[in-house]
Amino acid sequence: MRKGKTLTQHALLRAAQRYSADFGTKDLHIIVKLIQNGESEFVCKQSNTRTQHKVYYKGMWYGLIYDKKRELVVTFLPQEKQDD
Repeated sequence: MRKGKTLTQHALLRAAQRYSADFGTKDLHIIVKLIQNGESEFVCKQSNTRTQHKVYYKGMWYGLIYDKKRELVVTFLPQEKQDD
């Protein structure tokens, strides 16, 4: 299995686990376009190829890691706990 396909499957699994999001590959492509068009909130740089972003998509904010070399969402980060 290729690295890109493995990363995509991992990202979809983490989106489902951490956000109960029923995303498909088309959703990930839309999220990538949002990042590439500057419609995300840049959080920090993790390496030369990976950056952390917050993206507003389908009425919710998602924390994620984006791989600019492969142009893929690598993973979805756990939801931040909100203070009551």
